[in-house]
Amino acid sequence: DLVRSRGLGDVYKRQGVAITRLALIGNAEIDGNIVEVKSMDGFLNEKTPIIVNRITDGVIMVEKKKD
Repeated sequence: DLVRSRGLGDVYKRQGVAITRLALIGNAEIDGNIVEVKSMDGFLNEKTPIIVNRITDGVIMVEKKKD
């Protein structure tokens, strides 16, 4: 599974940052690992702080970190 193979283990509620524009799907850095993620908040720009909401069918679902 992608999450475990990247060494992320339990990533629920971990924080990271979008490293590409999340046009629903893009890349983010979480705990020093670059992974493909899917935005639950629509389009997010590069460098937007994100937080992992859940993992569904191996897809890491993220949302914009609230201030």
